[in-house]
Amino acid sequence: MLRIRKIPMFIALAFVGAGLVTAAVYRIATILLRPSANPARARYVSVPGSSSAGLLAAAMWIDRVRVYKDQPIQVNLSFTNGSANAADGLAIEFQAPGLDESGPCWLDGAPACAPGKNVAVSLPGAIKPGESIHVHAALNPADYGRFGLLAIYRWSETTAPNATRSYVRAVTLEPVEVTTRIGELLAWAASWLALPLVIGIGGALWQLWGQDREKEFEVWKEQLGKLFDYIRRYYMGVARSIFSLNKAANDLANPRQRERVFYYFVMFWMRMRVLREKGGWFLSEKKSEELLNAIWIPLWGQIESWVDDKRVDEIADILEKPVSLPRFRAEFVAPAPPARVTPAPATPPPGSCSALFVAAETEFLAWVDGAAPNSGDSFRRCLSLMLMLRMVLAFEWDRPFFGYWYGTKPEFDVDAFEGHLKNVPAGLNDLQVKAKRYAEDVRKYRPG
Repeated sequence: MLRIRKIPMFIALAFVGAGLVTAAVYRIATILLRPSANPARARYVSVPGSSSAGLLAAAMWIDRVRVYKDQPIQVNLSFTNGSANAADGLAIEFQAPGLDESGPCWLDGAPACAPGKNVAVSLPGAIKPGESIHVHAALNPADYGRFGLLAIYRWSETTAPNATRSYVRAVTLEPVEVTTRIGELLAWAASWLALPLVIGIGGALWQLWGQDREKEFEVWKEQLGKLFDYIRRYYMGVARSIFSLNKAANDLANPRQRERVFYYFVMFWMRMRVLREKGGWFLSEKKSEELLNAIWIPLWGQIESWVDDKRVDEIADILEKPVSLPRFRAEFVAPAPPARVTPAPATPPPGSCSALFVAAETEFLAWVDGAAPNSGDSFRRCLSLMLMLRMVLAFEWDRPFFGYWYGTKPEFDVDAFEGHLKNVPAGLNDLQVKAKRYAEDVRKYRPG
């Protein structure tokens, strides 16, 4: 990860200077390219109403969409009959809130002047098929703001003798903006100042953010070192013991695997005991630590219900630290006597290390086999808890590095995790809730 440093003040000033230059170039370009209409962009707008084939189609447009309050607007309406029948009795209902009728071209609240004329005339009684009519009128802004225009028009058609059909359609325009010269001046000033102000404020905020990020980075670096130490000294050993225990427990018919099951369990016990004495779990995510605790507490209680923990602790005390399988056997399994020496008794002497080992291993294998009274499949359910613990550990020790060091998402088999969750001992409601929430979070997880 890159260390984030404070941004010098001259860089923030450079941001402001660059913003001023950019704004100046932008304003010059907009002044040179702006149309001559006053006060802003003049735009010819044509928005069709109902243009369905075979009906009377309408279009409405205005000569500008942004004006001062003392500037009139000319609104134009055009109707074209696309039907095979004449359009009779055309009537227009015009609505323009915020805009007042102006001039002589209004009749019954609707535009009524023909093109090039300033005298209102009534609409024709009928528009023949293929014919068009055009009318216009003027509007004066009555208030400041943005106002839309709506024209509702009605007509009828005679489709057969004594058969008449009526129609209602509407046509609208985007809002007209009524502004002031002061507003234009403020908008002009804002176009000059907004960009450099935003960049300058952004530079200052970036500097403050950089300071916070530097402190955060120092804490993260310290915590990451501690996490890496836990992974190397504890987590990887715990995960390895669970993996080996699961492999051996699923191949008990193989004598080589059966004699190793107890060894892997003792190694798991020893590593977890050291981790517990160290203070428990330490990960980059608090919710992951809580989930491991929700797994570990019932797992430890189940183990102590079926295994004499004092015996296992005695074995762990004799070993002092995790050892290899040959060292473990050498410590507890009595070597075979020479051929000419009387064979050793089948049962080790009471109180010896071998006697301790035999008693503990016998008890453990009875639990694994389901031979202990009322044990049933309790070992398999505890094994599911161990496998969940291993999956969470393996995912979490990789999580801090993905998005910064590795380029792909950490692997986590959510389906297998949920399968183990279904097999855990009954009644662990807190674990069920936290594990399901964790599985859902992992599905949505994105590195970085």
